[in-house]
Amino acid sequence: MCVIAEDEHDSVLEPGIQVTLSFGATSPSGETLFYNQSTNTLPAKKDPSLPHRLQAVAQIPLPVNATGIYTLTIELSAGDLRQRWSRPLNVRVG
Repeated sequence: MCVIAEDEHDSVLEPGIQVTLSFGATSPSGETLFYNQSTNTLPAKKDPSLPHRLQAVAQIPLPVNATGIYTLTIELSAGDLRQRWSRPLNVRVG
């Protein structure tokens, strides 16, 4: 996932803002298999000529033991920005 602020004047990704990312996975029955959340303060840019960028890499352990639709979810909040991405995974066991 990468969030890029193209217009510097309207960017919510300003130095000092609190950015919260959460990652989760649910089973076909709706049981939460994994959830992790972290909050960090966005540091100042090292090169003022570059746009603000936020990149996050996460390894999500997914214990698959039944056939069905598993759901991966990523949520981001920073200032007034709230984004949620959800992706279904059709898994067949056996």
